[in-house]
Amino acid sequence: RAERIRAEEEAAVQEAAAAAAAAAVERARAALAVAEDRLARTRVRAPFAGEVAAPAVEVGDWLAPGRPVCTLLDRGGLEVRAPLPIEEADRAAAGAPARIRFPALAGADGEALTLAGRLTGLEPAADPASRSRTAVIEVRDPEGRVPAGAFAEVELDLGRLAAIWLRPQEYRADEGGPVAFVVVAGRAERRPLRLGRARIDAAGLAWHPVLAGLEPGQSLVTDNLERVEDGAPLLLLED
Repeated sequence: RAERIRAEEEAAVQEAAAAAAAAAVERARAALAVAEDRLARTRVRAPFAGEVAAPAVEVGDWLAPGRPVCTLLDRGGLEVRAPLPIEEADRAAAGAPARIRFPALAGADGEALTLAGRLTGLEPAADPASRSRTAVIEVRDPEGRVPAGAFAEVELDLGRLAAIWLRPQEYRADEGGPVAFVVVAGRAERRPLRLGRARIDAAGLAWHPVLAGLEPGQSLVTDNLERVEDGAPLLLLED
């Protein structure tokens, strides 16, 4: 009986030792995981293949979490930003093709480097000083020929221009904006207009493209515009 009690005590001691050893293994694994995590945090991995443009730290610097270490450039994909007049912004559709010319860089033909791009969108806020919005254009440059910050000239395809053009004397500037009067069933019908930026022709005359408010083929009232009212009867004269 004494031997059985001694054997049970030895078994209990061994079980306790095994449990302590297992706990020590778990603690060691946890410590290893913490060490591996800390080691991983000492490595800075780029989210994409690129080129370091502006290091923000020196070797040996202590880094706080979230501190930038450098500026990384994706030389294969460029983003060109160019001002676009506000009145042209409504004609700018995402995906519109663009032609970007870099005067300071030479292409294969010896002329200024020219690349193709596409409009990805417009900045929501307008610049009141220049009355423009910023167009964001994506340009592919797989050979990495264009450095960041390079000056560019942009040609953006906005589609066909307006089919209707008006001279200043053919519309009226009311308090709420420009308006024209069309002839409908012998009466003047007021139409608010949205006009584009004026173009000057060879004779020095200003013409405004009509972006909204009129349809091709409509007859306009052009005489005595300052006195015309909406719904006023008209006396139509044959040419």
